[in-house]
Amino acid sequence: MFRSSMIRRLTLTVLAPAVAAVLLVPATLCADAASDAFFTTKVWPIIDKNCTSCHGADKQKGKLRLDSRAGWIKGGEDGKILVEGDPDKSDVIAAIKYMAKDEDDNMPPKKKTRLTSDQVAIISDWIKQGLPWADAK
Repeated sequence: MFRSSMIRRLTLTVLAPAVAAVLLVPATLCADAASDAFFTTKVWPIIDKNCTSCHGADKQKGKLRLDSRAGWIKGGEDGKILVEGDPDKSDVIAAIKYMAKDEDDNMPPKKKTRLTSDQVAIISDWIKQGLPWADAK
């Protein structure tokens, strides 16, 4: 009797958490892989095509650099452009929807092609996800 209760206790205190940890790791890795794939295949092409020529390594209009996650979080000379996890409170979403308070803040500028509603939705989803950033280059 004593031995079976000891085995039960050992199973619950040592083995159960270990098994749970092993089962959770692949789920976490899958989520990370999905986020990386979403960024690499959906988000980065939009950023690279529409943002980095003016807000990249070579040029940072408004002191805003958008070729790194840190740049998105830092913002530019006018401050932060987003609230991680909340696209509705993110100025960058208003800008790419052409709804910025100052018309000059709408992006891309008038002389360039505006983002499609699908592209805006992708950037919004990315912000909701917390800006996962994979090496897309």
